[in-house]
Amino acid sequence: MKIVFVTPAYRPSFHNEGKGGGEISNQILMQGLSKKKNRVLILSMLPVIQKTVYRDGHVIVVELGMVFWTNSLGIILSMFFFRTMLARFLKRITPDIVIASTSTVKVAGKVSREQGVPVGAMVRAMENLPGYGWDWSKTSIRDIVKYLSHRFSIGWPGGSEIDEVDFIISNSEFLCKKYLQSYPEKENFTVYPPLDIVRSSASLPSKIKKVMMVGTAKDKGFDIFCNVAKCFPQLEFHAIGDRSLTGGDTRVVDGVVVHGWIYDPIPFVDTMDLVLVPSICEEAFGRIAVEALCRKKFVLVSSQGGLPEAVGRQDNLIVKANDTNCWVEKINDFIENNNKYKCSTFKAIKLTRQFTIENQAEGFISYLKRIELYFK
Repeated sequence: MKIVFVTPAYRPSFHNEGKGGGEISNQILMQGLSKKKNRVLILSMLPVIQKTVYRDGHVIVVELGMVFWTNSLGIILSMFFFRTMLARFLKRITPDIVIASTSTVKVAGKVSREQGVPVGAMVRAMENLPGYGWDWSKTSIRDIVKYLSHRFSIGWPGGSEIDEVDFIISNSEFLCKKYLQSYPEKENFTVYPPLDIVRSSASLPSKIKKVMMVGTAKDKGFDIFCNVAKCFPQLEFHAIGDRSLTGGDTRVVDGVVVHGWIYDPIPFVDTMDLVLVPSICEEAFGRIAVEALCRKKFVLVSSQGGLPEAVGRQDNLIVKANDTNCWVEKINDFIENNNKYKCSTFKAIKLTRQFTIENQAEGFISYLKRIELYFK
């Protein structure tokens, strides 16, 4: 099967700067599809690497916006001419399936349908739902330029772009239900963020000494994390992912050691005992929770969104969202009754096998073949 994945900006596996969890998941998934004897072409609207065509592992990447280079004007021109470039490219390579993400969904949907190619939206968050979209400030010149250039070229997420696609690929059952509420007529299939991680053979921590989370934003639950840290001065609390810090720089906030963005967080996770995901927003999924479980770490997640799915819906590992007292009580119980949580944790670890790249890619391919046959 010839699959084209359309994305605003593709940061390859050897690109060591910041990447979001959704980006990483999409990248691993496309590599997994390619390994199963499918031809996968990734079309990047913006020239991140500044190469027209290059190979990243098992996939071929084409930077359609390379003709405009990467200055600010070039980015805007790439967006305005994207539809024309995409139409020409798809006509030349005749794919079996097109999948688009975030801000490219509307244009990719229209162009693919015009050429009779089945097209789907890969959604990793709620940004493509009506009324959601991206946040922007009316007092920021940069945000205004970004909004207007998107609005009058490829479209701003959160409008009616899902109307232009034939099916939706969600990354959790929670997100699948969210999109089905707005688009009950659309085919919707769940592909969890695939794992490409070595499982640890170590034992679970015998004692809780070090605690961590990912992110320092309020909606990620950083304020709750800091409040919890104040109640346990005997423990070390760490937060990674502060993009204002560079290299190995750190800062201390309310007793929490804050680190910058880490390209590969697994070695850091290996030094921890307990990983918290205290988000107060509706997270689509919790990739770091699954990764921590695979590395034999204790995990507690918020009850928000798709986070419970990441721990196999084990009630013992789920904490009421946005409630500092509940988090303090749970962690205190964790410290005093460590063995009490081992059974739930082992069950959650066992269930993480469903998230392997092999399982997720195999299920996804079966679904895409069914879609291809349906539209023939």
